[in-house]
Amino acid sequence: MAAGTITIAPLTNSQKLFLQRLLVAHVLTDANAKQLYQSVKEGFANVTPEEDENDGEEEEGGFQRNNIDHGYMGNNFEHCLGIINASLVPAFNLEVGTVSLPPPYDMDEDDQQQQQQMSSSQSPGGRKRAHLIKYHAIVNRSNDGNAQMHAFPLSRGGPHEMAYFRMALEKIVERGVELLEEESNNNADGNGVGCPGSLSRMELINLRTEMDGNHRDKLTIRQTECALEVLEEEGWSSLIFA
Repeated sequence: MAAGTITIAPLTNSQKLFLQRLLVAHVLTDANAKQLYQSVKEGFANVTPEEDENDGEEEEGGFQRNNIDHGYMGNNFEHCLGIINASLVPAFNLEVGTVSLPPPYDMDEDDQQQQQQMSSSQSPGGRKRAHLIKYHAIVNRSNDGNAQMHAFPLSRGGPHEMAYFRMALEKIVERGVELLEEESNNNADGNGVGCPGSLSRMELINLRTEMDGNHRDKLTIRQTECALEVLEEEGWSSLIFA
């Protein structure tokens, strides 16, 4: 065998089926992925190992052919993902990736929690932290053309513009919090949805003088105006301009 050659173990038919269904689904929660794993495993429960006509012969590269148990799905769900990734990564530079994220925001559930806190002695800061949800998906580990074509495009601009965007959003949220507190103190019934904060164009341009650290004095007035034009082109203007 040549030096540096990697032998990639072939996946069983059950592992391939699991991988295909995950690819079609794009992304699955941990519960749904485990349910898929169990259904595929049960579907292949009565499949007997395939006997190869060339059993015992050596293939090119010195790989020994053996009987293949196409129903093999590992010892458990996590083990199965490890087996699949062990072949998927070196073969195609793809990987079954896992990420943990908070559950989707539910406004009705949030209102119920606030009502429960108001009716009990629990302080507003004692809201229970939501349990994270695991998601599984097949991801491309390569920074190639296909990955870049399907990736979500970032806002145009360099690191200083991105820092400026973050500061603008932070200031708008702070302004929104102030307005909500004023409405609460005045017993006003706020019927709006989302953040009520906004800034004038002049206030946004002047924000460049508040940037510090590596971003201090890096944006001129013209560069700041160009950054605001990008926000307008991407549809942010209705959210941030007063």
